[in-house]
Amino acid sequence: MSLQWRLLNDELEFIHCLRRSSALNVVSLTLELIMEKGQNSLLTIPKQDDDTFLLVQLPDSLPIEELLRQTASIVGHKSNAQACLVTDAKSFALSRVETSNALVLVPPTATSSGEPPAKKIKVTNTGTELVQTPCRWLGAESGAYFLELKERQVDLKALEGLLSTFDPYSNETSEFKGVSLEKLALELQVSKAQVKAGLTTLHALEFESMYSLLSEEAWQEARRAILAALTECDEFSNYAQSGVDRQAMIQESVKRVTESYPQLEAVFELVLRIMTKGGNGENITIDFEKVAIFVAHELFAKPSWLHDDLVKEWQARVPGVGDAYQLDVEKTLRGVAIRSTDENEWMYLPADKLTKSPSERMAQLFASREKWTQKELEPYLAPLSNKMDEILVKHALAVTEQIDGETISRYVKKEATV
Repeated sequence: MSLQWRLLNDELEFIHCLRRSSALNVVSLTLELIMEKGQNSLLTIPKQDDDTFLLVQLPDSLPIEELLRQTASIVGHKSNAQACLVTDAKSFALSRVETSNALVLVPPTATSSGEPPAKKIKVTNTGTELVQTPCRWLGAESGAYFLELKERQVDLKALEGLLSTFDPYSNETSEFKGVSLEKLALELQVSKAQVKAGLTTLHALEFESMYSLLSEEAWQEARRAILAALTECDEFSNYAQSGVDRQAMIQESVKRVTESYPQLEAVFELVLRIMTKGGNGENITIDFEKVAIFVAHELFAKPSWLHDDLVKEWQARVPGVGDAYQLDVEKTLRGVAIRSTDENEWMYLPADKLTKSPSERMAQLFASREKWTQKELEPYLAPLSNKMDEILVKHALAVTEQIDGETISRYVKKEATV
């Protein structure tokens, strides 16, 4: 098998032990042949000299079977002096690890039946005859070393920076300038599957296999058209339960935009996909909560509302009749608005308009309110990381208060004095 070696900048040196070549021949060794069961797998890559092998330690998340599919590649980019091994679904940074241990590659040893092929044989002074075994030294003149693989995650901020913003209503950005999945994967040195997942998270627009971001104006126009279609067309009245015909929904929505453009149907496909709760492809059920959230964003063109006034106006504007279309105000406004301390007023604070940097977002949150409960912070921090506790430990201080005989735990800015 072979791992393809792709290089964007011929003048760039990557890791010393990797040679520039159109292909690297790989000799794969079964786990049981060289190590005890349960240990990390090993892979050897021949260097320029056919008689010299380089050891690569595979993490548990990369079974050797995945490399044997022959779809993995080693990629490098001029913006990053580190080469990466990319498989169908994952990516790993390659780094050289120096070791004082002697690295010796030996063939499997014959053992008695029932014992694992790689079982260590204890040599004692009981007269056991030593057998000469061919081996291969994996050291180097300056000492032994091997390559270590560390799993990489897609950098959403970097991915976002590679995408242009498409705004069909602007003279400057009305031309669709998409980027291919392949180019994004190569630029970021990650797998195409990882890029695809990142594009989904960023709600990127796909048109003719190219990707871009969608301007806020285009998002608003598309959602308003969908909301109008749900409100005005009787066939869509029970959109959250019996569902709607997807193509009919798109056609009715297209009629309600101010200006047509080639990517319009793709835009509605994207917005509907985000708003869809279920369905079989053609008949889709639209998530009532997402419709309600969009209406809430529209209402907060006025930055603050008294609670009772907001609920009354909100319920009047959300399409749908019946118990399935009743608002859960507290749940639906999580990550959209925050409630005043006296609970009489709602102030607009949309999570998707805040920075994606955890430290900067925490500063924005504490600028809008001095004290937060963990439940209140969750919709603002959970989208950034699955380790919310680490963000809180780094940027906030937990304090307790007695309110009406009840102990309440809240977070304040770490530099603040209580």
